[in-house]
Amino acid sequence: MRTAERVRARWNAGILLAIVGVIMGTASACVVGPRESAEERSQRIVSGVPGAVAVAEGMRVTLHRIADPLVSSNPFVQPTRGHRYVAFLVTVERLQGSSRSVSCSDFELQDQDGFVAEQVWFVLADADLPALPSVDLGAGQKAQGWCAFEMAADARLGVLRYDPDLFTTRDIEFHFR
Repeated sequence: MRTAERVRARWNAGILLAIVGVIMGTASACVVGPRESAEERSQRIVSGVPGAVAVAEGMRVTLHRIADPLVSSNPFVQPTRGHRYVAFLVTVERLQGSSRSVSCSDFELQDQDGFVAEQVWFVLADADLPALPSVDLGAGQKAQGWCAFEMAADARLGVLRYDPDLFTTRDIEFHFR
């Protein structure tokens, strides 16, 4: 390959990389969206106490009750040795926009050391607690139920996180002290 051809090939590769960079930057801006105001952040990230309400991405989540530990009377439904069950009674409401699917799988519990707890479904049925249904909510509709997790027995609750939209980073967070 002659020198002129090499220069032209490098020039074309550089232009291609610049175009891809612009496309990726534009795509990431669409995913993140506009900057979040301090007021929006204070509505999205709240203290994890019963009665707390958080709002983001057209969704409102109310934390009603915390069962820690959630005790099972069934000897066959017990946490792994060195662990405990924790459950949260929540209401999820679609405030505006098109319908959105909700379920316990939209929630994540993290302890204060950063470890993510495992979701458990079967313990709710044993404890006679209705699970948060897996439903599509339209504007003005709500669903209520329990979501349960298994975590280390000595772990301290850190954050209960709800992801209202897979395409944004604005999760609803209930922080525990």
